[in-house]
Amino acid sequence: MVVIGYGTWVFYPQVFEDHGLIVAVTVGLWVLEHVAALVRYHRPSSFHTRLVRFGVLVFSVFVAVMFVFDFYAWLLYAAAAISIVAVLEQLAMICLLPEWTPDVRGGLLEVLRRRSRPPD
Repeated sequence: MVVIGYGTWVFYPQVFEDHGLIVAVTVGLWVLEHVAALVRYHRPSSFHTRLVRFGVLVFSVFVAVMFVFDFYAWLLYAAAAISIVAVLEQLAMICLLPEWTPDVRGGLLEVLRRRSRPPD
């Protein structure tokens, strides 16, 4: 992510100049999620949810299209929106999961299902 951000800053600085707020919000929430996981679990989260994977896919398409063809603001905003929702989902999961739990692919719905089941 850092390399992609740096490459974008070097080759497409207007992305940060014209759309800096959405970039800052997305990156800020991403940092917040990592800090929250470190505070709660003393290690990074490792949920690997479908929503995060989809966000990474859309972000990757945005970067590929930008470097091969041209910059499209709508694609940046689509990638940012999906990423923001994915980070919010992960923040909610951090609040709900009492201990570090990797690979919660079902996301928040899976966590809520687990919490609603009676203990074994």
